[in-house]
Amino acid sequence: MADGDIQSVKSGARILDMIELLAASGGPVSLADVVTELGIPKSSALMLLRTLVAKLYVERDADGRYQIHRFYRSSRDSWVGAGRRGCAGWRAPLMEDLALAVQETVIVGMMTPAFDVKIVEKVPSPREVRYDIQVGIPYPAYCTAMGRAILSTLPSPLVEHYLRSAQMKPYTPATITDPQAIREIVAQVREQGYAVNIEEHVAGASSIATPLFDADGEVLGALNIGCVTAHFIAAREEITQRLCATAQELISRLAGRSAGSNRGGAKPARS
Repeated sequence: MADGDIQSVKSGARILDMIELLAASGGPVSLADVVTELGIPKSSALMLLRTLVAKLYVERDADGRYQIHRFYRSSRDSWVGAGRRGCAGWRAPLMEDLALAVQETVIVGMMTPAFDVKIVEKVPSPREVRYDIQVGIPYPAYCTAMGRAILSTLPSPLVEHYLRSAQMKPYTPATITDPQAIREIVAQVREQGYAVNIEEHVAGASSIATPLFDADGEVLGALNIGCVTAHFIAAREEITQRLCATAQELISRLAGRSAGSNRGGAKPARS
């Protein structure tokens, strides 16, 4: 085995050790604690923790401490442990059920510190002709349904900062790049509880998304249904209703409540 391969294996093992340590800690952990517990150099620990933060597996709080990202720790079972299934043990089946019900691709995305939306989970449509998207790839917030859904939950100063600083380019002839128009769209999404995108990012593709919240009401990301435009237009009402219902079930389970408890999250589709 080459030296580079040995180093890669060592880094991979350290990453897994960090995840297990953070998952078992029950709260935020300092860099010094990670170094002490795992017995690794401070510079290496910091580099690996920064990687986990950038990849949205771990988050860093205002005091500089680290913990498993809230998206993975919000269920009753920890993300690591309980058979290593975590909240994905029930999240994935709900996504699969939704994809089967609407015959479209179901996606979960999270917003990065750069205000892009990173795809973290996907269940492809069973159709031969379908919408598809790459897991792990960042997508712009201003012209995607997931991005607008998450933007609608953020404090106004953050949204304004994004609208002032984002480089908005037209991906298709339908892409909206005017900050004021996007500001109005985000306000509408905030009111109705979901965002619709008709061919603004990819020609021939449309999507609808609604925010997902944790037990404390903090936004985790967005649940999205991606469709070939013709499919979406033909079944828009049913797709919207099922998206909102599934999102509410996800939110309820994250919060440890019954699905009938409607605190925030997706609102019923309006005719």
